[in-house]
Amino acid sequence: MKRSKWLGIGLLTLSVVFFVLGLLNPIMGSRLFFRIKRPDIYLWSSIQDFWAEGEWFIGLLLLLFTLLLPILKFGFLGWQLLRPSANSGFWHALLEVVNKWAMLDVFVVAVIIVNLKFDSMIIITELKSGTTYFIASILLLQLLSFWLNRYYLKAQVPA
Repeated sequence: MKRSKWLGIGLLTLSVVFFVLGLLNPIMGSRLFFRIKRPDIYLWSSIQDFWAEGEWFIGLLLLLFTLLLPILKFGFLGWQLLRPSANSGFWHALLEVVNKWAMLDVFVVAVIIVNLKFDSMIIITELKSGTTYFIASILLLQLLSFWLNRYYLKAQVPA
């Protein structure tokens, strides 16, 4: 296997690990003004909370853009790494669409929505390790996508 393929596989693997860690660790913590600690907020639990409160649209958006599309993107980038000869205009265009819609913008908006929803003069919220892991996954995935489009796939196509 070429050295460049190992770089891509390494970036993808690291991104998946950080994504899973982001799901397993809390993204936010909260406490009452009087130091009474409240349960930490996880990405999956926030989706469930929106769903339980009848805010299905927001819950569905979070589910789609912070879980399902990133998983699709992981699979798609892995497939492109393992089968670069399958590069065509359609797949390249699909990668561009998935890149634009998976994770980053929606995650930031989700954190802000959750923070604003729970933050007040009495309740104090703070970001937790899950947010850091999730952002690391996003950045690594964006780097892999850029590298894949810019260098790897172009090098695989015969002139």
